[in-house]
Amino acid sequence: MPRLLIRGSLLAVGLVLSLVGATALLLTALVAAPLVAPPELRAISEARASVDYSALPAVERFQAHDGTMLGFRHYPASGPAAGRAAIVIHGSSGSSGTTIHALSGALAAHGVETFAIDIRGHGASGTRGDIGYVGQLEEPVLVLALYDEGGTLYGFGSTYPLPRAQTGALLAIAPRGWETGKPIETRWGNRAGERWTKLPPELVAEVAVTHVDHGRLRHLARFLRWRPDRDPRSCTAEQLWSRPS
Repeated sequence: MPRLLIRGSLLAVGLVLSLVGATALLLTALVAAPLVAPPELRAISEARASVDYSALPAVERFQAHDGTMLGFRHYPASGPAAGRAAIVIHGSSGSSGTTIHALSGALAAHGVETFAIDIRGHGASGTRGDIGYVGQLEEPVLVLALYDEGGTLYGFGSTYPLPRAQTGALLAIAPRGWETGKPIETRWGNRAGERWTKLPPELVAEVAVTHVDHGRLRHLARFLRWRPDRDPRSCTAEQLWSRPS
């Protein structure tokens, strides 16, 4: 029996060394091989080249509820009015000024007032990506909570990483908090935070949210500012179901 175990162990070691050797050879081959540019996707480049951009409308902007300026292009109906409007959305790598211009113009020519929009992070809408500097994703995030009718804190969502300049208030009360090793479970069952610190409910934060679903945030909230003028006890879960007038 011991001989079989030793033989099995040697076999396992041999397989591991073989895999390591094969991986090393593969990496060596990848490093040694010259980099070659991928072939042009002619179906995309030719389609773009065939579009006439001479009548491309100028970008207009409107302010979203969280303060972000979003861009769009307006195509007034140029044909017999159809009494309809269309919103045209580009693909993941495009914008309102790419090949969807042809579609937007065709809809307008058929009497459909058309709006081609730039989704966030594309074209003229917001910034490209959510990271302003290296290390931003390592900045602290807030787990948001409100008081329910019984006076118990009710967790309803979390924020994007805070700007570095806004973390001082957290550091000030951190010595009175306590670290827990239990990860935070999200509504989808994955772990949102391996390390987090529970702080005393002394800070009030004003945040911008996009969608509330059954009393919880569907997306991360964006931190706006600290509110030292507000009593934490005045922040109740009732506002999750109330609509601004």
